[in-house]
Amino acid sequence: FDTESAVWELASWQADWRKSVVDGEMILDHAEVSHQHMTYYDYVAEVSIRPVKIDDYWIGDLGFNNGADGGCGMKVGEDGTVEINCGMGSQKIRLKKSYAYRLQVIVKGSQIALFANQQPLGYFDIEEYRLYRGPSPKLNLYADGITAFDDFKVWNLTKYELP
Repeated sequence: FDTESAVWELASWQADWRKSVVDGEMILDHAEVSHQHMTYYDYVAEVSIRPVKIDDYWIGDLGFNNGADGGCGMKVGEDGTVEINCGMGSQKIRLKKSYAYRLQVIVKGSQIALFANQQPLGYFDIEEYRLYRGPSPKLNLYADGITAFDDFKVWNLTKYELP
């Protein structure tokens, strides 16, 4: 992340002070930002998430949707619990408590795979996710508390076929 990047945009109702970039990390203070240059529906996205102050309450979320109604997300908090919301309902998985967490999502057609710290957390095959696409897919980062996001990467998988 850098200070010149306009790729991540705060929701229109949020004040600019809720987002800053410090030493290459995007710091969100009870805020949500959306990636403005997503144009493909099949991708790998990953980001590192950590608290800014170790003892403070915090939650970081990597959310994504197909531009229509279908959406998923992974939230991780200070106790190492990852909450997955994808398809119907949600589930919680307890990870080993860590200073930082690396969240990754792989989306190809109707298939969605979720990982945290290189550990597989869930696989979903949601046909509606592929069928009911909106005008553009969305990637969001969300912070409840003051949370740092770093080393965001996204790869376009559109040209790759599944075996």
